[in-house]
Amino acid sequence: MLKKLFFNDLNAIRRHGLRYLLLALGCGLASFLILLLDAILPKEGDTALFLANTLTALVAILLLSAAILLLLSALQVFLRFYRNFFTAEGEITFLLPATRRELLLSKLLSGGVFCLIVFLAALFVLAVGFLLPLELLMRAENASFLSSLLRSVADSLSVFSAFDLLLLFLAQTVLIDAAITVGVLFFQKKKALGAVGFYLLALILILLLRSFVSFLAEESPMLSSLLSILISISALFGGYLITYKLFGRDLHFV
Repeated sequence: MLKKLFFNDLNAIRRHGLRYLLLALGCGLASFLILLLDAILPKEGDTALFLANTLTALVAILLLSAAILLLLSALQVFLRFYRNFFTAEGEITFLLPATRRELLLSKLLSGGVFCLIVFLAALFVLAVGFLLPLELLMRAENASFLSSLLRSVADSLSVFSAFDLLLLFLAQTVLIDAAITVGVLFFQKKKALGAVGFYLLALILILLLRSFVSFLAEESPMLSSLLSILISISALFGGYLITYKLFGRDLHFV
């Protein structure tokens, strides 16, 4: 049953979030074309200055629009979580032949997968909409920055730290769902404020723990990475356990 629920939730999120995702990718491609267009425009005179400023503004608008669209796409994950469990839809959701654990796991897994897709789309927009055309323009002048940038990222991002970042990213999606649950159940008159407050407290605690671990294991990068992974795993399962335990209470459908 969990498999069916997972694909049903993922498909529902895709229906609402894919349009924003595609528009964001379109903004990235448009930014790519505009930056390359700058290479064939005149370089001197008032007209050239006007065109350069106009294209720069367009690229900035496109990249900002892409960021907003990506956020809207990811937001569909949490809107579905809220609507399916805490609005009138919840009465229908809990009539399904599935346990509360299965219903919750389905939302968390499908939400995590879609948020990862959004994250990859964000990397694509950044790479195609800004880094790649800038690299092409610089190579036309016998210069380069992308190779050194990638080398720096590769040197600083080990397998352990990459795995840690992945876990931390997934933990954030679970913590947001936990925050929504806390906000609805304990702050009925100020749900949004309660949810944001809980999430910020959890995030600050995680960041403080990671900073403390980095300070203690400053001379041992391997130990620091392992402890950070442990914190990320704890945050992931902690968010899940909080949400699951609260699901044992009487839920409020509005």
